[in-house]
Amino acid sequence: MAVSAEYGLFSFFEENTLGVGPLSLVSLRGSQVRPNTLTKNIWDKETEVLVRWGKDLYPAKILDISDNEQSVLKRREELLKDTLEDEECGRGRRRKKTINFSSSEEEEEQAPPRKKGISCSNCKQLTDRLLAMERDNQRLIRQLDAIHDLKHMLKACAPPASQPLQSAPPASQPLQSAPLTAGQTQDPSSDDMVIGEGIVVSRTKVMRCNHSSPSKLACDLLSVLYTRRELATMSLTGQKGSAKEAVKPPLPPNVLNAIFEYALQKFPGADVATLRGAVRNKLNNESKVFKK
Repeated sequence: MAVSAEYGLFSFFEENTLGVGPLSLVSLRGSQVRPNTLTKNIWDKETEVLVRWGKDLYPAKILDISDNEQSVLKRREELLKDTLEDEECGRGRRRKKTINFSSSEEEEEQAPPRKKGISCSNCKQLTDRLLAMERDNQRLIRQLDAIHDLKHMLKACAPPASQPLQSAPPASQPLQSAPLTAGQTQDPSSDDMVIGEGIVVSRTKVMRCNHSSPSKLACDLLSVLYTRRELATMSLTGQKGSAKEAVKPPLPPNVLNAIFEYALQKFPGADVATLRGAVRNKLNNESKVFKK
């Protein structure tokens, strides 16, 4: 049974808002309200219903029902006038806001009652603040890269410190040094670290690599050691992929082993074949980019 084509004066009590619209906006699904009870004479004004306003449902009470929309609008103005008089007399009642839903053609143009929450102005402030923090973060990353580059430039330009002459050790006692394992550094104060077989890289850049999987870690380590253009000119094995392709030099074995060693150190259960496949795909993708 369909709801009658009468109009109702809805009080959205949670939003402190009065609205006028057709009774067809009342949602009867899952409700104990029946269409034949939505009449002026038998309707209980204290009964709460759900009213579809825009795309959402809002709890409301129906204060008046009439087949004349102007009559309902007039009743709303009377209620607003009473509220205003109460404010002027100091009775402390909140003045209700008004919205009108006069016809189905205006349905999409009418704004539904605004739910309580963060205002639009606050949303914009938070968004602006987030963007500013992201810009600051990018600036800090660039500064860290610049500091790292300056350290290397200073090491290259600084003259060697004056040291007293030392005699060479006897042939029977050659100089020996303990080998560095993956992750160790020659100088604790340096940003450099060894990832395997003497391959020295920036600890800061390694920490920025994707450590969520061994394949992603291996590919990011490649990007730390080589530029994209350099990777585009290399292959995994140095063998010719097809008759149309030129032979590309392979990645140095010590570099490849160092990358696999570091990845396996972080992911002991990783498969070397999977790592080789990830590196091969990385090289092929970079090659395709520079062919365009």
